[in-house]
Amino acid sequence: MKMNLVPEEEVNKFLIDFIDWDNRKKGEKNFFVNLLNRYKCKKVFNSALGDGYDTINLVKAGFNVTSNEIDSTFLEEAEKNAKKHGLELKLTKHDWRELPNKLKNKFDALICLGNSLTYMMTKKDQLTVLKNFKKILEPGGIAVIDTRNYDYMLDEKEHILKNPIKNFRYSGKYYYGGNVIKGYPIIIEDKRVVLEYLNIKTGKKAHLELYPLRKKELIELMNSSGLKVIEAYGDFKLNKIKGVDFYQVVGIKK
Repeated sequence: MKMNLVPEEEVNKFLIDFIDWDNRKKGEKNFFVNLLNRYKCKKVFNSALGDGYDTINLVKAGFNVTSNEIDSTFLEEAEKNAKKHGLELKLTKHDWRELPNKLKNKFDALICLGNSLTYMMTKKDQLTVLKNFKKILEPGGIAVIDTRNYDYMLDEKEHILKNPIKNFRYSGKYYYGGNVIKGYPIIIEDKRVVLEYLNIKTGKKAHLELYPLRKKELIELMNSSGLKVIEAYGDFKLNKIKGVDFYQVVGIKK
């Protein structure tokens, strides 16, 4: 099934309304701050700034954060949010596939959150990006990558697609949980998922095409890149698999 997708900038306007900071904070319970402190990280590279939520929380917790974002809609929103908190962001605007040639500094940790790795639609690009993430880490540095629970989407696609709005299971407790936007898959294929975002107030829709990366695939890719996987979480609980919305996987540069 082919469809005309709106520009990514328009989709990101929907995603901004999809994000509820208070809900995220309640669901995460300082997961990333505690994780980075446990591994004694100080310098952090946030590869996908988005609306600034993660970077602002980490800076306020005392981390030295450099944030990367190439989307103008997210950049504008993140800078606006940082200003509200009295912060100035340290920004880069690089394609992940070119990171080692663009960055001089190395980091104790890298985070790639918000399901961002699955914007890379081929295994080749995914592996290239993960190898580049490894290159900008100090020895012993960690990479924290998250993805949606694509295992659930792929395994239950027939049921979901019969009535995506009704049948798609999503708790709304983590990451995305606003009351204005509803998100659900309308196309589920082995190498392609299209998520539809519906503005409940206006009836407007936007669509985002992503690669449905299974948890096992992510772990294999990270290990192949040289980021040895040491921990895996489901909705911030160690080794949880059943009924989760997101996976968080931690790899270390040996």
